[in-house]
Amino acid sequence: MTNPNDLVDATVAAIQSIAGVVTALGSAANVVAYHDEYPTDISFEQAVFNLGAGKILVAWNGTATGRSSRGETISHSLHLFLRPRGSAADLFTSLREGVCTTTGLKFKLSQVHDNCYPPSEMSCQRQLVAVAQDAVIDVFLISLSLIERGIDN
Repeated sequence: MTNPNDLVDATVAAIQSIAGVVTALGSAANVVAYHDEYPTDISFEQAVFNLGAGKILVAWNGTATGRSSRGETISHSLHLFLRPRGSAADLFTSLREGVCTTTGLKFKLSQVHDNCYPPSEMSCQRQLVAVAQDAVIDVFLISLSLIERGIDN
């Protein structure tokens, strides 16, 4: 199984290579990874709260395993939290349809990590994130799955 942190980092690198996304955000550095670091750095809500306008935060949401006729399947769920400047729909379109310089293909067709197929089941929706007892912030959430190719079966 591939380490999910490696998938987050590979996804960040792929998104940072999309010219339309970088232009919309102002800098490739505005696409950042979130990794849980127990016991000192585990405040995901704080990371989203600190996410300023014009940024994308990429985080691992979970992994599911199963069986199919081809053997074991491993599906990793990633979440991308957007706080765009301007239209979230435009940024989502730029990301999904933009060409990654790392692969020469549109993001939706790019194998962002050697062990996985291209992103599947991409969706974008408004998400309210609780950041304090009486405070929420409005962000947009892109969910996607990276399914392992089964090379270690």
